[in-house]
Amino acid sequence: MPNYQVTFKPNDLSVAAAEMASLLEVARKAGFVLSAECGGQGTCRRCKVKLLSGGLFIAGEQNLSDAEKAGNIVLACMARIDGDVTIELLPESELRYDPGAADRDLEPQEHPGYALKSLGLSLTPLVSKANLDVPPPTLENSVDDYSRFQTSFKKQVTDKRIETPLSVLRSLASEVRQADGHLAVIYAEEADRIGVVQAVHEAKYMYGLAVDIGTTTVFVRLIDLADGKILGEASDYNAQISCGGDVIHRIVYAGKGKELAELQSLIQQTINKLIKSLLKEHKLKKDAIKIVVAAGNTTMQHLFLGLDPKQIRLEPFVPTVTRIPVVSAASSGLDVLPTAPVFHAPSVASYVGGDITAGLLAAGIHRSEKLTLYVDLGTNGEIALGNKDWLTACACSAGPAFEGAGVKCGMRAAPGGINRVESDATDGILTFQVIGHVAPRGICGSGMIDLLAELRATNRITPRGKLNQEIDPRRIRANRGKQEIVLVKGDNGTGTDDIVLTEIDIDNLIRTKGAIFAGIMTLCKGVGIQPQEIERVVIAGAFGKHLDVNNAIRIGMLPDLPRKRFEYIGNGSLQGASMALLSQRMWQQTQDIADRVTYFELSSWPGYMDEFMAALFLPHTDGRLFPSVGKINVR
Repeated sequence: MPNYQVTFKPNDLSVAAAEMASLLEVARKAGFVLSAECGGQGTCRRCKVKLLSGGLFIAGEQNLSDAEKAGNIVLACMARIDGDVTIELLPESELRYDPGAADRDLEPQEHPGYALKSLGLSLTPLVSKANLDVPPPTLENSVDDYSRFQTSFKKQVTDKRIETPLSVLRSLASEVRQADGHLAVIYAEEADRIGVVQAVHEAKYMYGLAVDIGTTTVFVRLIDLADGKILGEASDYNAQISCGGDVIHRIVYAGKGKELAELQSLIQQTINKLIKSLLKEHKLKKDAIKIVVAAGNTTMQHLFLGLDPKQIRLEPFVPTVTRIPVVSAASSGLDVLPTAPVFHAPSVASYVGGDITAGLLAAGIHRSEKLTLYVDLGTNGEIALGNKDWLTACACSAGPAFEGAGVKCGMRAAPGGINRVESDATDGILTFQVIGHVAPRGICGSGMIDLLAELRATNRITPRGKLNQEIDPRRIRANRGKQEIVLVKGDNGTGTDDIVLTEIDIDNLIRTKGAIFAGIMTLCKGVGIQPQEIERVVIAGAFGKHLDVNNAIRIGMLPDLPRKRFEYIGNGSLQGASMALLSQRMWQQTQDIADRVTYFELSSWPGYMDEFMAALFLPHTDGRLFPSVGKINVR
């Protein structure tokens, strides 16, 4: 089979590709992450590129406009290499991550060491350092080096069973002699054993990593184990995005054959790229990293470890593992000290993973007297409810609509995204705020919620989500028999399209918010409480930072409670992983939390579909659940 040359503009990068290779896959292997929420099925239409020259074979229906076809726009997932070809990557299709808040200086109280201190806990990292005196051998006492090492360790540190990796044994003879018997031993202590991480003549640096393996975004935090301070954070899109925008698409993709190994490689590459940037920034070698604590949803944990996730989406929805054994960095494909242990926050079930366990730890719900609702407004829409006496959780399969998927002009939060929408109290004129103060390219999640609230408040849409053209004939129009509202007019001179919100988009957003609220109501009814009894609401996830809580209530996504009960925790998964990294007690509490949570499987839970159908309304079919909204919703 012949190889052809594929050139990507404007980067001028050329790579070889086999005949009939998928252009999306070729771009991915070349290091370009194209948006493909549908997993390359041609339905999301996000992986658009421009054919400048050469040959492509189009393998299926592209569903492109006449203008796009005339402009040589193609979907990368539908295009197959059929000769030497030159492609232009389009800004709206290529995912370029803006780290934003990850680059800011942290407040003192945001450091996990501070959080532990506020709880009256001292630093007890999951790895420790011991200065060990190993007596030299003699002719009279010619015991082998490892036996003398073990004897000294049991006398001077602990008498638990010692497990030592082969790589440490290989260097033990030289290290113990170079140190003249005074070894620095890095070890991880578990209930019944000691895992030796390193035995060297000098261990100058002691750092750890907390990792949040998100479906969309990955965060890595570098932490000084001596004082619990965060030295730096790095984040980027999960490169698996080009294989599907949510866990279901990833699971389906993984089942095709060799794609499971590809997905594992992509997440390893993403994490290692972030590790490399942190090490370079702080002038550290990889051996300085002695431990990693990772938190992620159950599917992401499986893909990271190369475990087949197929059973997660098949009844009775049972994962391979929820309590992942401690593994080495080398076996995990992480570019740190090879023997560094990698701890994974325990999952609860197929759709409530270690990221939620870690988030509950960070929020302190498991030790709180207050009845608390925890909502992670990410791709999977996990929700937890409880206090120190009991915990429940569910995943409402909200989907990535608030990240732009399934919305015609939707996009992730990035420069050009409309992230704030307001309407004038007198004339109802809509005004927008755009990320980066540049020309708008689309609308992101927080903007979608604001827009729904304002469209309902100005009666531009009905409670069922239908556009009302009589109210705003200038903006609301029919397009191919479907109603849509024009938010920003395009520029024919530059070729930019109108930014619109269609009735289909509105329906998708109402379904998303409805799934979240139905999940909340199902948990409440499952434990016999009314939503008004919730004393505290914790919003987690990057999306939550930009959320207007009032507007989320106005559309019926969050319960109508006094606004002072709501708080934003940030990346609860990352903070919880950081706290577990620095405290053996906190790590044990992640296990306790996972054991205590009662999981509600909504797909089979009695009454969930009734709650979901009732929530497909703005704000809800039962107006009594939203008393404050009834007073302010329609102007």
